[in-house]
Amino acid sequence: MRFAWVILLAGCGGACPREVAEHQALFEAHAADDQLDGLVEVPFGLVDHLLATELRQLKPVALAVPGLGTLSLVPTAARLKPAPAGQLAFTFECAVQQGSRVLFSLTNEASVMPQIDAQKRRLSFSIGPESLRKVAPRLGPEASDAVARAVRAELPPALRLALTPKRLQGLTDRALAAVVDGAYALLRDGAAARLLPRTEVHLDLPDLPLERIELWSKAGWLAVGLHLERGGTPAELVPERPPADRVRVRLSGGAVAGVANQAIAAGDLPGRYSQAGKPVADGPLQVGLGWGGHPRPMKVLVWQTEGTCVHARLGGTPDVEVQQRPAGRTIQVRVADGQVEAVEGSLLVEAGAWLTGVWDRTLRFTQAAVAETRLDVGGRPLVMALDRAAAGPQGLDFTLEIRR
Repeated sequence: MRFAWVILLAGCGGACPREVAEHQALFEAHAADDQLDGLVEVPFGLVDHLLATELRQLKPVALAVPGLGTLSLVPTAARLKPAPAGQLAFTFECAVQQGSRVLFSLTNEASVMPQIDAQKRRLSFSIGPESLRKVAPRLGPEASDAVARAVRAELPPALRLALTPKRLQGLTDRALAAVVDGAYALLRDGAAARLLPRTEVHLDLPDLPLERIELWSKAGWLAVGLHLERGGTPAELVPERPPADRVRVRLSGGAVAGVANQAIAAGDLPGRYSQAGKPVADGPLQVGLGWGGHPRPMKVLVWQTEGTCVHARLGGTPDVEVQQRPAGRTIQVRVADGQVEAVEGSLLVEAGAWLTGVWDRTLRFTQAAVAETRLDVGGRPLVMALDRAAAGPQGLDFTLEIRR
């Protein structure tokens, strides 16, 4: 449903210095504050799956273990885990095998300090041998029997015949002690470099004017906080767990409005409109965007700075939907409660149509920025496609699925 509003008030006539100043003030760049303007949230499981894909490409590595002979190290899993702010931590697991039989596993703790480049909109880190901090064996309930069989197999046939159960248990205990006491040395002395070649991981962030980036490694997901050069966040965004198999990008409404206003100033979005709400290069009405307030958080600010002076504020609540079209997925915006909330001057507009038209272009522009979010593991870029979009009091929420 669209609402037509007719507002006719006396105009000021002539030049409009106040309207010009208000319009210019909206487009002046300002430094971002401490509030988050956006969040990119990546579930641990998604990164773990990609790292596991890399591990499957690695070949087993021979490892000499005292009392057990030459065994094989077979990488099995790499998992993200919570870490202090600004850091990433992993557990890297490998099976210690004799032939095809798994004797026990080694759990390796690794940590990295990601490189964060706001100018390039990229978060990068590499996992390599130097990332290892601690190595510990993981012995299952059958480990002792498996190691005992391996110890026995290493003995000459004559000794096997004379070997008592007690003596075998002693040799087994010493072999396990060597593993427990020297697990880190086993990997440190060359095996890690062969087992864990350097893997580069890059997360390219949305194509937005970023001032700085923060990183949190939560219990189950990564949260990358975005601070824009032009903020305007009306309410603080708080990291929340994303869907298990999706990347989520959240942008505050104020940030979306700020980015759109910069795009208008740069000529990337139309800034002049006709009375009917159509973008016209020399239209009499100039627009800017804002966000905040209830019950209609989405705002379009309208000025006429020549002739009859006008300053108006239109508000509405967006209904955002992702639609599948032949050219790909795109955003559809609807506004059912568009209203002219304030006006000074004379203005004739159909508020719902105005809001839909201006914000539809804004959200498509934002969608293009969000679509630049990419994940690259081991030199293989992963394509992410828009899966869902929603609007709420705080702003916009996108989810992206990885197309394998």
